[in-house]
Amino acid sequence: MPKSSARVLVAGLILGSVPGLYPSRLHLLADTSLLVGVLLIVFASLRGGLNQPKRALILIGYCNLAFWLSYVVWMLRLKMVGPSPDIGIDPFAGVLAEWFVLLVLGSAYEVIVFTRGIFSQQQRRIALVGMGVLLIQILTSIQVSYRLLQGI
Repeated sequence: MPKSSARVLVAGLILGSVPGLYPSRLHLLADTSLLVGVLLIVFASLRGGLNQPKRALILIGYCNLAFWLSYVVWMLRLKMVGPSPDIGIDPFAGVLAEWFVLLVLGSAYEVIVFTRGIFSQQQRRIALVGMGVLLIQILTSIQVSYRLLQGI
């Protein structure tokens, strides 16, 4: 990965993980940060090969890293500051919903790339591994989201 792509990726990971810090009154900043961060991750991960299963697998890894960093930052905010004093659900529920939409969109793209890789013999092993990782990601994301939203 070129240095410029690595810098873009780090910027995307940082922007994608900080929405957990923002209180509910800054939800537009959290939304913008998340969107720009994920777009930077996608740009850095898929640079040089949109249809390659290896790139799609890398994208899964970096997006998962950004989500879990966002979750850890949110948990740290809860421990240091406490829950948001505003009426209603915690602002991370909105961020979680946005991550879920991104999961659905990313999964659709990744299924297409992995399926093409499996049937066209292009990086077949990586495509098979990617399909398994994608299935685990989807099941884990649904389970974690359900657990986080049970109190709502």
